[in-house]
Amino acid sequence: MKIFKVIFITIFTSLLTMSIAHSDGHIKLEYFATAKLFLDPLAPVADRDIIANVPTEGSYIETADGERWNIHNPCADWLVLQASGVFNLDVRCSAKTEDGSAVRVDYIGRAYPANEIGSEKMTSSELITRDDFYFITAPHMKTVSEKYSWINNTMFVGEMVEMQFFNDKGKRPYVMYKWYAIK
Repeated sequence: MKIFKVIFITIFTSLLTMSIAHSDGHIKLEYFATAKLFLDPLAPVADRDIIANVPTEGSYIETADGERWNIHNPCADWLVLQASGVFNLDVRCSAKTEDGSAVRVDYIGRAYPANEIGSEKMTSSELITRDDFYFITAPHMKTVSEKYSWINNTMFVGEMVEMQFFNDKGKRPYVMYKWYAIK
């Protein structure tokens, strides 16, 4: 009996190793949504800690199939600015789908100017794009809705595609993301 266990484990391990070795090893991304979140003025709470509230008016998540989820309170970003100048994001939001289902959307991330142009645009309040900033997020979503229950089991990743930073030119500050489901 022991010999059969050893043979089974050896064969199973060999097959598993071969399947891993022959896998293409690539993560596949499927576009899930665009999120546009407007920002209230920053509120410093400690030496390098900042809270950015997200007002519900105008803020949304638009899914790949055209559904628009409205942002609901609470929704804010607890930013921590590292000594290196990197922003650590810790965002916690609520959203309502078109059918009224509640979805919790949380994400962490990192953001910093990718180049000198990114720093200049941030300082001068110009529109910032993904070429100007390294700005990556890892959204985590959950819901009790049966229709959207698949998001409870899905990993997501995202990137900022544009950001209007705070300014005195009357332009409303916001950040816009593209989010992708990892398949």
